[in-house]
Amino acid sequence: MHQIADVSVIGAGFSRVLTAVTLVTVLTVSAGLVWSARRGSDQEKCDISREESSLVHGLRRARRLGRQALKVGAVLLCQLLAVGLVAARVNSAIVFVTTLGQAANLLLPGGQEQDAVLSPVTPAPLPAAGTIPDPRDVLTPVPQEDGYGAATVTGWRSGASGQVRVWTPPGYAPDDGRTYHVLVLLHGQPGTPESVSEGYATAQRLQAAVQDGTIPPTIVVVPSLNLDDRQWHEPDCADVEGHAQTGTWLAQDVPAMITATYPNVSRDRSHWGVGGNSSGAYCALWTALSHSEVFGAAISMSGYDIPVVGGMRTTAQLRRENTLSTLIATRDHQPLRFWVLGALDDPSSTDLGRTLAQAAPAADSVTSVSLASGSHSWTLWNTWFPYALAWFGGATDPVLTGQSQSVEGDQVGPVPWWRRGIDSFTTIRGSGLLVLSWAAVILATVLVLRAPGWLAGPRRRGTQAFLCAWAVRLGALGVCSLLGALALGLTLNSWGEFYSSWEVASLDLLPSLVTGH
Repeated sequence: MHQIADVSVIGAGFSRVLTAVTLVTVLTVSAGLVWSARRGSDQEKCDISREESSLVHGLRRARRLGRQALKVGAVLLCQLLAVGLVAARVNSAIVFVTTLGQAANLLLPGGQEQDAVLSPVTPAPLPAAGTIPDPRDVLTPVPQEDGYGAATVTGWRSGASGQVRVWTPPGYAPDDGRTYHVLVLLHGQPGTPESVSEGYATAQRLQAAVQDGTIPPTIVVVPSLNLDDRQWHEPDCADVEGHAQTGTWLAQDVPAMITATYPNVSRDRSHWGVGGNSSGAYCALWTALSHSEVFGAAISMSGYDIPVVGGMRTTAQLRRENTLSTLIATRDHQPLRFWVLGALDDPSSTDLGRTLAQAAPAADSVTSVSLASGSHSWTLWNTWFPYALAWFGGATDPVLTGQSQSVEGDQVGPVPWWRRGIDSFTTIRGSGLLVLSWAAVILATVLVLRAPGWLAGPRRRGTQAFLCAWAVRLGALGVCSLLGALALGLTLNSWGEFYSSWEVASLDLLPSLVTGH
């Protein structure tokens, strides 16, 4: 089982195998449907030609129902494989998961949710320069194709195990005479360190930012937040009793690993930043507010104010206490800088920028960038991460930090009822479109199952007639399977409120669907 769980789902080999399995299955099922229709027609003629007892008639009816159930199951299998193939293509580019085991952890239920109990936050300042490191903290990263180094380690303070990816500027050496800043980036849910290192924080982009002076020499660290099976569903930022100790992992283990492995990193907290996208953005700001003795800057891309995943959302009291705009006003912390990116079509992200700025004490600074559109998307994060880097590097010019492109308030006025009706069937999150898409799936499925009587032509015989019917059935089954994948994708997008427009969705997904990259 472990060998199956470790099978990679992001390589070209997996995509080719899944494509081949899907094609063979669709070809086989379409041929089987035509053959079954012809056989059923012949059987009906035989049944009419002879009288049967009620027992025999009942057995024949049960057998026919069994065949119908088998055909329905075969069509559903084709639709499921189509969904899997589309998901695999998207995952190859975005890297939500890397193995079959991780995919299973993400898809299978995470267990019964219970009210969380948070452990107290314990300050843990960065070790002073020259401190002899604990050998257990030293990383041995293995170079990866994306330009990062990766090591799977266990933090001895937290007891948590996970991957840590690290990027160092070309030519880095512990004794090169330079002092390095540190930027820790956190992935969202679902997500992996690769989704960040291959998504918006690519090695090429980081190298260019260092070379042109956008940021000082900086080591970028991307630790995994998938520290146990529960974290795939409900990622934590804090130490929650009975869960992986994510808070200790992020605030103590990871910084200790970096200072032990790269002794010439700065020990000045103002040179350490933590950022992320989506749930990783919330976690970045929560970590900075809880451990300002380590981090002096925080970056949020499409984050949110009130916790919506993880243990901190399980009770009303925990949600109130861990709302970021509450934490910034009530939790003692050293001065912090924040860069907060959001889009009006992802309201929780722009709400965060506004409420954080309103609640921040005078010692903190909040740079809020609110865009008219962009949704909750990789296109947004990939486009705007360079502005975050410029801000982290010390830029204050609104043009460089992105503030000059911010908009104020809701740019959309009242929408008349008739327009809302049209939008319901034309926008990517429209309820009317969802109903139509699932109706189309049901209709297409019925046509695939019942069409043999109309298209296969039981009166027509011969190889040519069979091939013609097979081709028709193959096309219908392919359309039916793709409609199923589309309807499921639209439903998930509406539920998760990811994309607000067809344009943003196509920018995010079409390249990966076409090329797998």
